[in-house]
Amino acid sequence: MKKHLLLLFAACLLSLQLSAEVSLPAILADHMVLQQKSQAAFWGWASPLEEVTVITGWNGKKYNAKADNHANWKVTIETPAAGGPYEITVLGSNTLVLRDVLIGEVWVCSGQSNMEWTARKGIDNATREVLEANYAGIRFFSVERRSAPEKQIDCVGEWVKCSPGNHDRLQRCGLFLWS
Repeated sequence: MKKHLLLLFAACLLSLQLSAEVSLPAILADHMVLQQKSQAAFWGWASPLEEVTVITGWNGKKYNAKADNHANWKVTIETPAAGGPYEITVLGSNTLVLRDVLIGEVWVCSGQSNMEWTARKGIDNATREVLEANYAGIRFFSVERRSAPEKQIDCVGEWVKCSPGNHDRLQRCGLFLWS
């Protein structure tokens, strides 16, 4: 009886692994900015040993990867000079399309407690500046604050365009610019 339960459990685990869809970390999403003229890491998860193809919209180049036994895959993509918006397509057992991707300058900011201040806490004419801050080419990725006893492989966050409506959501983590 014990042996049958163990075999049934193993079969369930195998079927779950075989049906996993290709997925990406939160940082690789619609509205993201990638560093221009660089070799950018692009990674995610899929079923173990699944073939994954990443197609970049700026040149149509295909990058192929194979998920390892732990379902991880990674490619390095070449980015052009600043521009966009572009799409990036990820093909595997499912298809993901990242839209409105910009190529430009990426600035990562973290670690200072005053980075959580809003514009209203230190910018001259803050109310007017916030109301006029409508720059679709400036993108932010703000990471939700969490603690964990070990290294994390993903985070909770999203890319948003700089606009008056998003001001209060853009408190923590990074400032990402496109030029």
